[in-house]
Amino acid sequence: MKKTLYLNKITKHFIKVDGPSLWVKTKTTSGYRIPLRSIETAVINANADYDWNMISTILFSGIPTIFYKGKEILTIHSIPYLENGYFYELSQRAAKNKKEILSKVRFLLLTTKRETEIKTLKTLSENHGKAFEERNYKNDQYRYEILQLSETNFIQYSVVKKFLRGLLRQIIIKSCINKSIDPKVGICFQDEKLGIVKDISFSIDAEMDLIAVKFFKIKQQSFWESSNWLSDAGIKMLAILFEKRKEQIKHKINETIDKIIDIIY
Repeated sequence: MKKTLYLNKITKHFIKVDGPSLWVKTKTTSGYRIPLRSIETAVINANADYDWNMISTILFSGIPTIFYKGKEILTIHSIPYLENGYFYELSQRAAKNKKEILSKVRFLLLTTKRETEIKTLKTLSENHGKAFEERNYKNDQYRYEILQLSETNFIQYSVVKKFLRGLLRQIIIKSCINKSIDPKVGICFQDEKLGIVKDISFSIDAEMDLIAVKFFKIKQQSFWESSNWLSDAGIKMLAILFEKRKEQIKHKINETIDKIIDIIY
């Protein structure tokens, strides 16, 4: 099973390229290899001091990579260039100008979003989830319920969600490439960069709320360098929680992509 490679400042490793692998060594171990073919995506702290040869090898191996930097959690996504393009790209571009198709995709995304929000609330609190479902609350009420369950303030919650959304979008990019969908061409988010990625992330964003609330339940001061700046320990814990949920998230992403393909093609 392929995994995500996380590299941040807390990683006390010496890493170098060794043929088709990365060689990882610490002060207490003799070292081990990570085959490049076993890396699904990479998440790298742009402030950390890593060998450029190692970074460029990851990029030129076609591994989708996200770089994050600073307390604002600014992220940059790299997307491999496919010389033969994407099978469904023309269908994606045509769908933007067809009202019937556009309406069907929009309905799919909104329905998926609602279902995911209800499921998330029920997982965190059965009572909150049932009330949200039965009373047909709107999106503002969902955000209020989630913030209450997280027992934190809006600023810290926003910082955590921003990082998690970066991880989510990177997995969506990889899934789009695997299914020959162009990550850049949106259907509802037509004029946005990574348009189809934002289409899909919009519909399953509540999955990140599930991880975020669990993160805040741990209540560790070491997760924050300041009131609104995640520490490396905080980033590492978010990565751990995300990895535990990743297979379920990938299944939801692939399911949504397949439904979009059925509509547009």
